[in-house]
Amino acid sequence: MLIGDVAGEYLRKFANKADVDETFGLYDKYGKFFIGNTEVEVIENDLRVGDKLCEGTPGLWELIISREPSSGIFTDRDFENYAEILVKTNSLKQNNDPNEIRPKSSKSSKWNKLLKSVWDKKTDLKGEESRPL
Repeated sequence: MLIGDVAGEYLRKFANKADVDETFGLYDKYGKFFIGNTEVEVIENDLRVGDKLCEGTPGLWELIISREPSSGIFTDRDFENYAEILVKTNSLKQNNDPNEIRPKSSKSSKWNKLLKSVWDKKTDLKGEESRPL
């Protein structure tokens, strides 16, 4: 696996567990990376989430890895991509279950400042069972 500079910086944070969000971000399961119920592959700085290749910008990595993402790093486009990833991987749902109707809410500032709005704005949050984005 070839890791780019941006991905490497954020994956070091992930390895150290320093301010890392494993609830709505990347987590390790059986030696593989996942978001929600979907495997994630890191390709240089980019991420393959299911069958979709996402440009691994510093902003997208900030949203995926950080428990409290810095708004000065991510763009609106980064946030839109992150929101799409969360919905399609069922990461916003309890237990990452596509049939769940309750959100995986928390008292975190990330949920309250960013993710609650994603949950509230989506009209169809049924998600897909590990289907491509």
